[in-house]
Amino acid sequence: MFAPGGTPHSIKSVGPGEGRQLGISSPAGAFEAFVADVVNLQVDSGNPSKKGSTSFRDIAAKHGVEFIDA
Repeated sequence: MFAPGGTPHSIKSVGPGEGRQLGISSPAGAFEAFVADVVNLQVDSGNPSKKGSTSFRDIAAKHGVEFIDA
């Protein structure tokens, strides 16, 4: 799949088994910084969904990532 920046997209496994995904983002470092902040939130809080007043969506917004409801 190729999706230019700003293109809403999702990924779903429709087969009977587990799916696998390889993602490459450009420019290098931008998406990695988002993932690192999310991981740090989880490690610091021990809770994968939130830490204090910081939320997953707050981190996403900081990095220009937006989650939309379909």
